[in-house]
Amino acid sequence: MPTACARRPFVRSRRVTSGIETWKVSATRMVDNFCDVAHFPYVHAGTTGPDSDPVVAPIEVGALRQRMSTAFHLPFVVRSNAFYESGQRAGHDRVLLLCATPIDDITSLFTFVSWRNHDHELSVEEFLAFDRAIGSRGRGDD
Repeated sequence: MPTACARRPFVRSRRVTSGIETWKVSATRMVDNFCDVAHFPYVHAGTTGPDSDPVVAPIEVGALRQRMSTAFHLPFVVRSNAFYESGQRAGHDRVLLLCATPIDDITSLFTFVSWRNHDHELSVEEFLAFDRAIGSRGRGDD
């Protein structure tokens, strides 16, 4: 007999949509990068990757539980979920939905939707600032 899933208590989530932007990158590369967390330290220094200092600062290891999942949906949609079970962000739940539409082989329309059960006090721009800082490294404008 299957065991019952543990349910988290309902906490109101806030949804914010980034708007539609044109990026000079193919939709396939955009989706591939969103699914590939291995590139974060090299491309996203200062946001999700380490700072530019090659020396790793001392760290204190403690119990931290975080669950993450990423799913790809055809043709160009990726959903990423993160839930922090412990630590400074305990109880934080976050969902990112990336949607890309190819215009041609090297240009795409891009939007993302973010749901969070935290950061309700932030303005829309503050709410999206971190996600935009991460995405700006992959726009292909430089």
